[in-house]
Amino acid sequence: MLLLAEAGVEVVGTRYLGQVHGYWRHASVFDAAEPTMRQVAGWIRMLVERVTGAAPRP
Repeated sequence: MLLLAEAGVEVVGTRYLGQVHGYWRHASVFDAAEPTMRQVAGWIRMLVERVTGAAPRP
């Protein structure tokens, strides 16, 4: 991630301590899965709105 940032790429890094790899795909098992998916969805929404010029949705 550091190399991407140094190259000028916009990056966001979040650590969910204590979670196993791929936990986000198992919302029924891991409490942190849903907040992670919401964070990723919000980030993607922000990028799409930035590129398309669409108004933000609630």
